[in-house]
Amino acid sequence: MKEVRTAKIFKNLNKGENGLFFKGKCFQADSKFLDSFRSFTADTSNFEWGELGTIYTDFLIEFYDSNYVLINKARVSYDGMVLISPELGTTKWGLLSMKGDDKIREIMNRYFSD
Repeated sequence: MKEVRTAKIFKNLNKGENGLFFKGKCFQADSKFLDSFRSFTADTSNFEWGELGTIYTDFLIEFYDSNYVLINKARVSYDGMVLISPELGTTKWGLLSMKGDDKIREIMNRYFSD
């Protein structure tokens, strides 16, 4: 995450529960978002060991370096998961604690309030 310079946030257009993701409305993340997300993923108390299996992805975040090369992706599920690829050890397996679930919603709702 240290190499990240910019990010795009996509909302899932798919309203079904079949796990497919269709890129919808896109927002360019600002420095406040990037700082908040870095802080969020660095705090292990936002995560618990475990995962929910196949999840419905509400948001996809694509992270880019200074040369605009895609270096990380995050799948955010309001079902209580944040999956980062490549994986970050601090996020354990992606299961959110209650604190983490509240925090990710606070971060994301700045861009998406519906």
